[in-house]
Amino acid sequence: MKLWLDDVRKPPDDSWTWCRSAEDAIVFARGHECEKWALDYDLGGRLAHYGAGPYDYAAPTGLAFIAAMAAEPLPARISIHSTNAGGVIEMIQALHTLAARREQDIEIIVRPMRGRIMDKTPYYGDREAVLMEARTQ
Repeated sequence: MKLWLDDVRKPPDDSWTWCRSAEDAIVFARGHECEKWALDYDLGGRLAHYGAGPYDYAAPTGLAFIAAMAAEPLPARISIHSTNAGGVIEMIQALHTLAARREQDIEIIVRPMRGRIMDKTPYYGDREAVLMEARTQ
């Protein structure tokens, strides 16, 4: 199985399981053996993407997901896709630390997202559904 952690951007194809929050990804990863993770750092923009609410700066990040996985098996391949350069560096450092403690070889691939990709990438479902969800929260 492959885990795609991103609050806004859809996975590249249907072979990925899309988790939109660090909490969802933790539950999924603990219940499944994953061959690959693809991780975003900032995970609080789902409602802001559609103008349905402010960005949630308190939302746990991709780094929080990695920290929660400290006692879990790491996949051999992990990619990081984020526009947050500082977050990418923190995630790489955390993954290297976990792998070194386990004496495990992992491949980390960094695929930075450039520009305003969120403007071009639809969220799961349509804008009205997300706005309705925001009103009920």
